[in-house]
Amino acid sequence: MSPRVAIAGFAYGSNDYINQARLIKSTNWDIYANKHGYDTFLFEGALDPCFHHKNIMMQKLLIFDKLQHYDTVIYIDTDVIINPNSPPFPVHSIPSHSGLLSLPHKPVEGVAEYAKKFGFKYVGSDIPQGGVLCLSSRKDFKSMRKLYYGKPIQQSHPVHAADQILLGMYFSLRGISYSLDERWNYILPTEYLPFAHRILPYKFPFLRSSIMSGLLSLPKYKKRLSLALSNNYFIHMAGGLKQYIPHILSLYKNPLV
Repeated sequence: MSPRVAIAGFAYGSNDYINQARLIKSTNWDIYANKHGYDTFLFEGALDPCFHHKNIMMQKLLIFDKLQHYDTVIYIDTDVIINPNSPPFPVHSIPSHSGLLSLPHKPVEGVAEYAKKFGFKYVGSDIPQGGVLCLSSRKDFKSMRKLYYGKPIQQSHPVHAADQILLGMYFSLRGISYSLDERWNYILPTEYLPFAHRILPYKFPFLRSSIMSGLLSLPKYKKRLSLALSNNYFIHMAGGLKQYIPHILSLYKNPLV
């Protein structure tokens, strides 16, 4: 019998945000999941109405416990777009089939000092990027719930890395954190976007959106983006990239390359 695999996300916030998450799931995640025999879930609203952690995204740790009847659960942020031609998720890259697939990411200034407060030494990918997580052990599923309901950590640091700190401490100190090809959590470089992206002020969102929509429709930029998208698997539209999610979905439907 083939292992049961679930892809799950968590959406909390405005109606527009949740509706966009629903759109991404139905027009993007589901296509990839159906191709490989995975199930998909989108958890909407607070999973912990008491908000044990101030950082709402910490609630994603509760998803694993809810889906513990699956053999493998792949959590992805709702700003992750999947290349529909991606291969099956490399679950078996984990030697013991249990633990965390740690996705490499560039160290953020100040994270090392932040981690030190909790007795954890930041080295390379020891603190995983929390946008894509994969677990294949019911023991670890339950541990995610315990991590969430444990003592809330101080979140005064500007880097919202609370989930990364906790997960890094739990998995890395146990030696069950495994690196994964960055194509499974590819953050699009701003160089692929028109230069206007770097100079237009964020305080004028409508003007910014209008100008960028026009520029991204030009063949030059559509081809550049299509090339980047075709060479990667999970595209993480983090931070200021979120506004380009509709464009990325459109390019996967109508690729130029």
